[in-house]
Amino acid sequence: MTDPQTHGSSEENSTAVAAKCHCGQLTASATVSSSALPLPLWLCSCDSCRFSSGQIAITCAFLPPASDRSSLHITGQATRYKTSEGPSALIRCFCPKCGAFVYEDSPDPNRQSLYGGALTETTGIVEVKGITFNGDARDGGLAPCLPQLKAWDGQKDGGAGSSSPAWESSIQTAQQGGPHVAQSYKDGEGKPELLLARCHCARASFNISRPTPASSAMSLNLEGLFYPSLTTEEWPENEWDIKWWVRGDRKDRYAAVLCTCDSCRRSSGFDVQAWAFVPAVNMHAESGAQLRIPEDLVGLSVYESSPGVNRYFCGTCGAKVFFRAEERMGLVDVSVGLLRAESGSRAEEWLEWGPKLSHGAEARNKHLGQALDEGVRKRFGENADKR
Repeated sequence: MTDPQTHGSSEENSTAVAAKCHCGQLTASATVSSSALPLPLWLCSCDSCRFSSGQIAITCAFLPPASDRSSLHITGQATRYKTSEGPSALIRCFCPKCGAFVYEDSPDPNRQSLYGGALTETTGIVEVKGITFNGDARDGGLAPCLPQLKAWDGQKDGGAGSSSPAWESSIQTAQQGGPHVAQSYKDGEGKPELLLARCHCARASFNISRPTPASSAMSLNLEGLFYPSLTTEEWPENEWDIKWWVRGDRKDRYAAVLCTCDSCRRSSGFDVQAWAFVPAVNMHAESGAQLRIPEDLVGLSVYESSPGVNRYFCGTCGAKVFFRAEERMGLVDVSVGLLRAESGSRAEEWLEWGPKLSHGAEARNKHLGQALDEGVRKRFGENADKR
C-alpha cells in the first residue's frame, strides 16, 4: 500500500482520489479537501444496484460536495447506464472493454461517487459506514455477515435505526416477494423448477434448473474452500472425485462463494463478488433449450481477464453475468446478484454458501475484507465438509 498523494495549497491540504478499471482504459479522479477524508463508503442492496451490477451489494464511495473538491476528471471511454430519472438521476459508468464499474455520475455535481472496488487506494481514503436499501434484499443480503454495520431498509437518512437490524424485519416479510421477484415453478406436468437470472435491462436473461444426475457427470479439481481440512496440494487431485458443486443434504443446491480476489474486484469495480457454481447443463435459454454462451444472450460482452479466463457482462447495463475458465468449461460461475429467488438476494433455497471468504487476503479494503471473512465463517462455517 502506498500513502495517498497529498498536495499543499494556500488554504489546506488536498488529496488525490482515483478509481481505475481492470484493463486501465477508464479512470476517474478528483482532488478533495483532506478534511473531507475519509470518504464514506456505503454498501447498497437495492434492486437497481444488484441487478445492474450482478452483486449482492455494491460498494460506493461518495465524493464530498463540489465546493470541497475539484471536478471529476475522466480519462478513457465509459458506457453510461441510467437507473433513475430527474435532476438527481444516477448514471452508472463502466468500461466497455473490461466491464468494470468505475464511477457514478449525476446531473447534480454534488451526487458523484467512485465505486469501491475500483479505488486505487483505500487506506485513509474511505471508511465503511453501513448498508442502505437492505429491505430490497429481503433476506438480509450481506448484513448477517457484517453484524457490526447498521443496515437500513431504505436510505440511511430515512430508514430504520432501531436496535433490531432492519434486515431481520425484511426476512420476516421475504415470502411476500416483490415486483422484481420471478416465482420458480414446478407443475403436475413434469416441468422442472426454474430460477430466473436476469440483469437490470433484461438483455441477459436465462433460467437455472435444480441439479440432476447430469450435473455430476464431470470430474473437476476440488474447490478447497469447502474442504479446509485438506492441504492445498490435495485440492487439484480430487482423488475422491467429489462433486463439490452440488450441495445440500438432498443434493438439490449449488455451491456459492463470496470472492475478494484482485481480478474479481478490479473487473467488477466492487469489493465483493458473489458467484454460484452452476453446471452448463442446468442453464436454460428462455426457449427451454440448454443455454449457449454467448450465442443465446444478445448484447453480452466478453473480457479475457487472464489467459484462459473469460468474464461476461451485459454491454448495456454493465451487470456481471458469467466467469468461465477453460479448465472447467462444464461449470459456469454465475453472478448471484442476477438471481430472482423468492427468499431474497442470497437465494439460499438454491445455494449453499462457502464457509469462508474466497481470496480474503487479496481484499483491497482490509477492514471490510477482515470483517466480512469473520462474518462468513460465523454464518456459514457449518457448511465446511470433513474428509
